[in-house]
Amino acid sequence: MDTDIKLVDIEPVFTDEVFRTPLKFGTGIIEAITSLTVKATVENRTGQTAEGLGNILLSDIWGYPSAEMSHE
Repeated sequence: MDTDIKLVDIEPVFTDEVFRTPLKFGTGIIEAITSLTVKATVENRTGQTAEGLGNILLSDIWGYPSAEMSHE
């Protein structure tokens, strides 16, 4: 892919978040979850920079809808 944007820096931050009340999702109950936030800095050919943030909750409970197999 031809682009004039290059990655200058990337900073991942993992945090553990505890829910105020348990969340029932599929056949499981989630009481806490790990959150990943990524801060990226990019630069174009003229030297202009920009920063951006992205976040995702890391959970596999949705992938195990069966009561016969645990996600653990």
